[in-house]
Amino acid sequence: NIHNNTQVQTFFRESTMSAAAVTSHTFTSAGTSVSAHLKKVNVNEFREELERHREVFDNWVQNMMKNLEIAREEHEENISGQRAILHRLTQQEKLLQASAEKIKIDLEQQYREVEERGAELARSRKLESELPPKLEAYQAEVSDLEQRLVTRRKALTNHESVRKYKLDELSKGLELFRQYLGLEFVRKSDNRLRFTFTHIVREDVDKEFSFSIFLNERDEYVLHSCRPRVSGTSKLLYELNRSNDLSRFVVDMRQSFKMLAAASLPPVASSNS
Repeated sequence: NIHNNTQVQTFFRESTMSAAAVTSHTFTSAGTSVSAHLKKVNVNEFREELERHREVFDNWVQNMMKNLEIAREEHEENISGQRAILHRLTQQEKLLQASAEKIKIDLEQQYREVEERGAELARSRKLESELPPKLEAYQAEVSDLEQRLVTRRKALTNHESVRKYKLDELSKGLELFRQYLGLEFVRKSDNRLRFTFTHIVREDVDKEFSFSIFLNERDEYVLHSCRPRVSGTSKLLYELNRSNDLSRFVVDMRQSFKMLAAASLPPVASSNS
């Protein structure tokens, strides 16, 4: 605006000065003829004519100023519009760059997934080629395990039969001892047998001596408890497991209790004392 106004003012001054110079030169060069002419011309008319020209000139200047202002405003609006367009284009460029970067990342991820799927497919095909031999080996192993299971079941059945037989024989033998040796026995829930003797001590026939035994997983007799404790039970157990003669073991244990009781009794005074 300042630049445009300055140009208009300069143009106005130069035009005024040019008009004055032309007028001055004309009147000066005319000399005497100008003076003679001024006598004939009405000064007021000249001033009016000059005022009309000045008014025309002023109108022209104002119109130029208006046109320049309109042109300036249109130029600023155009610049503002161009700046808005540039801003939108810049934002769109950023969005496109971000979108392109995301597409690049997605493509890289998809490429890695394709590579992984390819590797998995290769492994699957390798396993597929190895499956028939392994399947045959697994079938053979399963068949072997089934055979072992059948054998194990037979062994367990035989084991239970042997155990039942031994327990039955034990029960039969003990019935005889109950009648003649004051023996009582109780079969516990865990297949333990508890033997209780009386009539060991003549002075106290109701005093109890007891022990309990059971069969372990190897079908061997094991002494679980002995009250009161007596010596030599390890040897007696060894003989029992060797001979499987439970009656002999019960008799030997009763004899051990009798020896222990006799050793614990005070000596009997002689009739001469």
